Amino acid sequence: MPTLDVVGIGNPLLDHIASVRDADLASLGLVKGTMRLIGEGDARHLLGLVSTAQRFPGGSCCNTMLGLAHLGGKAAYIGAVGEDEQARFLENALASRGVVPLLVRRKGITGACVVLLSEDAERTLNTHLGAAQSLTAADIRERDIQNASYLHLEGYLWDTSGQAAAAERAVRLAKKLGVRVSLDLADPFAVERHRDTFLRLLPDCDVLFANEEEARIFTGFSAEEAAPLLAKRCPFVVVKLGAKGSLIVSERKAHQIAPFQVPAVDTTGAGDIYASAVLYGLTHGLSPEKTGRLASYAAGQVVAQRGAQLTSPVDMKKALSP
Repeated sequence: MPTLDVVGIGNPLLDHIASVRDADLASLGLVKGTMRLIGEGDARHLLGLVSTAQRFPGGSCCNTMLGLAHLGGKAAYIGAVGEDEQARFLENALASRGVVPLLVRRKGITGACVVLLSEDAERTLNTHLGAAQSLTAADIRERDIQNASYLHLEGYLWDTSGQAAAAERAVRLAKKLGVRVSLDLADPFAVERHRDTFLRLLPDCDVLFANEEEARIFTGFSAEEAAPLLAKRCPFVVVKLGAKGSLIVSERKAHQIAPFQVPAVDTTGAGDIYASAVLYGLTHGLSPEKTGRLASYAAGQVVAQRGAQLTSPVDMKKALSP
């Protein structure tokens, strides 16, 4: 009998969130609204510039597991961190928020994402993966997978060969153990880099998350056309449509989910928290429509605040009402 709803595998990062002006981004040579991978030297430089930034546990899958726990689900998180104070901060933050930390310690620094937040709530991400890149297949233990109903993976794992091997071992174990597999494509550039790999994995996935651009790159079609195509190979498909809401296709039936309108403060993590609520709905017997409404509501709560995690209790009655 599973003791966890979901075990997630991803890049454990510590988010450092700081407010900036567009002129600041220009002076740093950064393109607003993009995500770039940076080396340790650039990471230390940026962290020095934003030394008063707020710190939050982060990374796509990490955000999703924290969101699931906040909603009342049972989650665990697998990833590699450094042997430093940031790793201790991250591990304590996970445990204190109800996520079982299954973190592997490695030499080097814990991964960091410097989030530069513009006045219009757009975020520019500067990510140093650090020790997260060192996760290997040998770090994936059968007992950690078999304790869950779902395995959740982020698409960024395929950016390094060791992490890709870890993810694919986890998928093989999940299929052997009867654990369902959830994949978040995570980023349009990740889809461009690993499209063929994701297509190969799709028949092993029970849940697939994509946004409009990811769905377009993955299939070559618009989001509305892509969702039913993907649903022919995956039982539960989610395409996030931003301000237009989302589209869920479950058992070949499409469900249009309306957005919850909120004033945008910070869009960081909205898609990750949407995934949290979908996984909560799937593991707690909610219909696709109610699952979608909860996901839309939870994502809206995150957009209306600073930071990538839910901080206020979710009003389930309001979220699930038609």
